[in-house]
Amino acid sequence: MGQWRTNLLRHSFATYRLPILKSADALALEMGNSPYVIFRHYRRLVTEAEARKYFELIPLREKAVGSTS
Repeated sequence: MGQWRTNLLRHSFATYRLPILKSADALALEMGNSPYVIFRHYRRLVTEAEARKYFELIPLREKAVGSTS
């Protein structure tokens, strides 16, 4: 498995959270960033519907060691 890019999860969070919050100020407060940076980098990258689908993702559960099911 390759190495993840720096801040990949942070960038993903911002990309998909902004269309839900609809506020660069609110997201900047959550992330500890400036509204200018949020607006500049994350505005209009995905739709609200795409963002809601992203946050509905649930990882598959792995079988417990020794499980027969």
